[in-house]
Amino acid sequence: MDGLEVCGRENSYAGCTDFVPEMTEAQIIAIAITVLAIVAGVLVNNSRIGDMNSRIGDIHARLDDVKETLRAETKAEISALRVEMHDRFNAIENKLDAILAYAGGCRPARHET
Repeated sequence: MDGLEVCGRENSYAGCTDFVPEMTEAQIIAIAITVLAIVAGVLVNNSRIGDMNSRIGDIHARLDDVKETLRAETKAEISALRVEMHDRFNAIENKLDAILAYAGGCRPARHET
């Protein structure tokens, strides 16, 4: 080289005699820090993905619980409304029977359901 003393080795692979300089400690440390940062980023990202999957699983379980609770409450409300409607229709039917009995003097046959 042109008077500069550079530590290195010759690359004699496949007949090539290019000069390959040795890496300095600063370069090795820089590469090591970069590799460690990448590995740390991958690990953190994977743990966050795992956390997100567990959160989604928790939300899914809670939604299933809410769905079952809502279904049960809806069934109970529908049953209560059916009973109330049945009672009201019976009350209306009884009133109509009374009106017809008063107006016509006879009581029509009732059809219980």
